[in-house]
Amino acid sequence: MNWFDEYKKLYADEREYYKDYLCDEDQRTTVMNYERFVESLKFIEKDPIILKEQMDSNLNIGEEVALSFENEALYISQKLYDIKIIDNDVMKMIQQINDLFDQIDEDNKNDWSLEYLINDDKWKCIRYLTKKILAVLNEFEK
Repeated sequence: MNWFDEYKKLYADEREYYKDYLCDEDQRTTVMNYERFVESLKFIEKDPIILKEQMDSNLNIGEEVALSFENEALYISQKLYDIKIIDNDVMKMIQQINDLFDQIDEDNKNDWSLEYLINDDKWKCIRYLTKKILAVLNEFEK
């Protein structure tokens, strides 16, 4: 078993200790990238109504979710894939999500409204795929 498999089996408080005291610098960077990747996915898969309640009312929820994907999940996924933390199946789902965001960007009906986020099939599929990735990673709340 490699060090990352051990890390993944830990509870949140144990992960913090592991990250702070047992990791070398390369491992710490990997762990921090992985955590950012997972947090971005959790944000993306969240119900839009809950996001609306949690976010600043001046922010556009759809744009924030899309930016989180592009700036965090998509960017970090390649790094994690390169060091074999995530596999081909996860990368395929990341690419599917990216393709869906491209379609949303081109969609004439897209007004970035809450109603669009709730009802549009592309947004529903994005949330489904992120839940599926989190399940593959076994990263639901422990």
